[in-house]
Amino acid sequence: MPNRRTAPQRPLAERRPDLLVAAAACRLVIGPGDLPAPSSAEVPPAEGAVGQDRAVASLELGLRLRSPGYHVFVAGPAGTGRRSAVRAMMERFAAALPVPSDLAYVHRFGDPDRPRLLRLPPGAGRRLAERVDALRTALATRAPTLADDPELDRRREALQERYARAEDELMEGLRAKLGADGFALVPVAMGPGMVVPEVAPLHDGKPVPLEELRGTLDADAFSDTETRMAGHAATVREHLRGARARQRRFLREIQELIRDVGTAMVEDELRAIAGDAEGEEVEAFLRDVRADAVDALVELVGPGPGTPELFARRVDRYRVNVVADRSQLTGAPVVDEGFPTARNIAGMVERVQEGPLSWRADATTIRGGSLLRADGGFLLLQAADLLQEPGAWPQLKRALKAGVLEPGSAGAGMWGFPRALEPDPIAIDVKVVLVGGRWAYDLLGAADPDFLRLFSVRADFSPDMPRDAGAARRYAEVVAGICHDEDLPHADAGALGALMEEGVRIAGRRTRVSAEFSRIADLLRESCLIARDRGADLVARGDVEEALRRREYRRGEIPERIGEALRQGLLMVATTGAARGRVNGLSVLDLGYEAFGKPTRITASVAPGSAGVISIEREARLSGGVYDKGVLTIGGYLRRRYADIGPLSLTASLAFEQSYSGVDGDSASIAEVVALMSELAGLPVDQAIAITGSINQHGEAQPVGGVNEKITSFHALCRDRGLDGTRGVVLPASNTEDLMLPRGLVDDIAAGRFRVLAVTSVEDALEIALATPIAAIDAAARATLEDFASALDRTGPGWPGTSGGVPGPS
Repeated sequence: MPNRRTAPQRPLAERRPDLLVAAAACRLVIGPGDLPAPSSAEVPPAEGAVGQDRAVASLELGLRLRSPGYHVFVAGPAGTGRRSAVRAMMERFAAALPVPSDLAYVHRFGDPDRPRLLRLPPGAGRRLAERVDALRTALATRAPTLADDPELDRRREALQERYARAEDELMEGLRAKLGADGFALVPVAMGPGMVVPEVAPLHDGKPVPLEELRGTLDADAFSDTETRMAGHAATVREHLRGARARQRRFLREIQELIRDVGTAMVEDELRAIAGDAEGEEVEAFLRDVRADAVDALVELVGPGPGTPELFARRVDRYRVNVVADRSQLTGAPVVDEGFPTARNIAGMVERVQEGPLSWRADATTIRGGSLLRADGGFLLLQAADLLQEPGAWPQLKRALKAGVLEPGSAGAGMWGFPRALEPDPIAIDVKVVLVGGRWAYDLLGAADPDFLRLFSVRADFSPDMPRDAGAARRYAEVVAGICHDEDLPHADAGALGALMEEGVRIAGRRTRVSAEFSRIADLLRESCLIARDRGADLVARGDVEEALRRREYRRGEIPERIGEALRQGLLMVATTGAARGRVNGLSVLDLGYEAFGKPTRITASVAPGSAGVISIEREARLSGGVYDKGVLTIGGYLRRRYADIGPLSLTASLAFEQSYSGVDGDSASIAEVVALMSELAGLPVDQAIAITGSINQHGEAQPVGGVNEKITSFHALCRDRGLDGTRGVVLPASNTEDLMLPRGLVDDIAAGRFRVLAVTSVEDALEIALATPIAAIDAAARATLEDFASALDRTGPGWPGTSGGVPGPS
């Protein structure tokens, strides 16, 4: 390659003075005159979602339409006020909607495994539950005393006397009949506690066993006596059967007596519930309670197996389990579910342990979920939390598709238990709003076709908003609201301007300002602490700037380590002199929660060959797809620029030096072209500058991200090594609207100690970096490419870089 020598490089400011960016253009300053009031104390607090008109319009549509499928997904970054705005709008719409019915489950007496659903007027559920609890207590208290009821005792004694008298009369008649025929009834023990009457013949006026007469009576008389005795025995047995029937009839009449008295007692207690027994379902339940309570009283007081413990357990199932209580509502419910598990959403049937291996589940163990609590109103869920809970999304989807909720379906079959109960399903009408990032929306939409049909309204909360005439007022209103709600010192006009400038920096464009007000609120709180420490009543601009400096110090561990590595030469980046094929590039380390700039050396080498432009990062599998695209774009740019030469006889390699964790993005494209052209033209690159920017195949400079972090990092390196006006940064002109550089850096630009140059094409960057007119650069590069072609023609396909003679890309 020819060894070309160049004249001493001109100072940076003289190479392309038309491309210098003035200090005033490197930072937007918002002064007191740009703000609506001298302080936030004189501005009313913000109401609703600030700067989110499009999202608000979508929300209003979704919340007002109660038709199926019009559930809402609120997408956007956290910190934009999306959740609080959604909650406020829900509560506003809910206030205008009617209060929905109370819902309760009760025991179904004919089928205990299918608890009955009661739908009651708002507030009636709790009253009914309290009345039924009072009924249970009263029955449990009064039932044991029913046996001593005077009226019951009187009627029972009268009945007993009537039956006893009738029995005595029948028995006397039987004895008289036997006595007239020479027989008598004698008691015979048949076992412990068991005595039955037996017929015995009379001899000398006394009953004797029949066998004792065998020797006394002749055969005919004995036979006659035996025959008559058998007939009387049959009569006695018939009498005993009748006595047992009469005893059963007596018990039934006793039970009817108890039933009459018990019915009067139960009806007396039920009168207190009469006012809450509205609706056919409630009346049917109370009728069942009345009948069952009377039966329980009969078992307890009568001659049945009842005990006070069994009675108390039996009446315990009368309890009313209110699963949706609307007594405290003045409109439709708004439920914000913070733990959206499948059970918390759909409800569950608890199993109550009654013994070592004994479990109970009934109407009283049904628990309503957030869908049930939100019935008739609105349910707010976090999409990320929902997706993390197994079974939560299927439960929610099933209920929304069918419009019916089945309590207890969540968790059925878990831990080896079958589904405990089959409660009556509940028809629900609920508006669900999911809040989450756009990734959650895309994930659900791709994974489940039902999602887009159910959540047909998407409200997009933007991370920023236009910096128009009303933006300053809206920022002041947000600050006023935070200060008012948290009892913080208000911010004066200077502090408001500094807060809004930080919002512009976060947005990344001067025409926009951040709508992530949580970040602004954090900065405001930190500034208020500083203002209070100095005993001020208002937060000033200096407080905000001091808070930013302290924040930079707290978060500066990584930049400090990078700076230390640069100072010690561990990271090799030169800021003086000139060198061929070596350019200072600028990269950004984006951790997601924080981003830092990092100067990086980019090198190029060229030789005759036909492999084209090779990326060492790509060959080492350390590059991302966007970076690879940028390298391919560079190849296209070179082919287009030197198409008149013919197929390029070139093998070139590019590398990010000391990069071991991978690179991505195309923001190094301009720097890589400069490194390649430096090698081709034999012209050194000024090491006092750093370059960032992307290009297209036509060589036009395209904007890139992170320019503020990139410039700040290179300025910090140059400041450590001394600022003398020779150092600076080259960036695309389209990025100048993104500049929100720190004040100290802007001061250095204003004093000429540091330069920022904005280019519209890679040719501008070449003239700055190589300190040579583009025509001379082009001529030298062409000469090299022609030399490469001649060398390749002389040596043939065996030249290194030709991939073993296989032609590479030209």
